[in-house]
Amino acid sequence: MQIILQTGRELPEWFSRPEIARLLAEACPPRHQQGFCVWFTGLSAAGKSTTAEILTELLLEQGRRVTLLDGDTVRTHLSRGLGFSKKIATRIFSALASLPQRSCDTAA
Repeated sequence: MQIILQTGRELPEWFSRPEIARLLAEACPPRHQQGFCVWFTGLSAAGKSTTAEILTELLLEQGRRVTLLDGDTVRTHLSRGLGFSKKIATRIFSALASLPQRSCDTAA
């Protein structure tokens, strides 16, 4: 059943009632409509932002919705003035770790 739904095909009529099949299709959209996260890590000036920008353009060209969250943006806007202690960094990273899941959940 999951393979059928992931490829965007409808479930056979004999499999389930139409209203249940609709609910299943909404709960398990085809792969090309599902959200996903790509998280680049690496040293400063290693090309993460450039690579992310190129990937963003390629995905947009394929009709995908994209949210790009850059580390410089986070430091400039979201964590400004919070400092660089290990405790604060851990809190910031924990909060950031939840963002991809939320973004992927709403991508389709």
